[in-house]
Amino acid sequence: MPTKPETPPPSLADDPDWDSVDQAAWESFPASDPPSFSSGHAAPSRATVDQTSDLVAQQVSTIRRRARIRSALRIGLGALSVVLVWKLARATR
Repeated sequence: MPTKPETPPPSLADDPDWDSVDQAAWESFPASDPPSFSSGHAAPSRATVDQTSDLVAQQVSTIRRRARIRSALRIGLGALSVVLVWKLARATR
């Protein structure tokens, strides 16, 4: 297994665009490569799935409740405006 140099080659270190991010990437080279083998796809734990499904259920419940409130307000304000127009029409006769 070949070893890498601890510092970048002089051509890179002298480059004005070489910065600390480049230096860190150079020094972490072996760790930044993914392994050449894998066991398949990662799967979430049961606790993560349960927690996520609970959060989604709460969000859906909140969205539905707000939609019902908006619908009730629309119907109520529509009915109120009809009553007000009817009362104003009767008062001007």
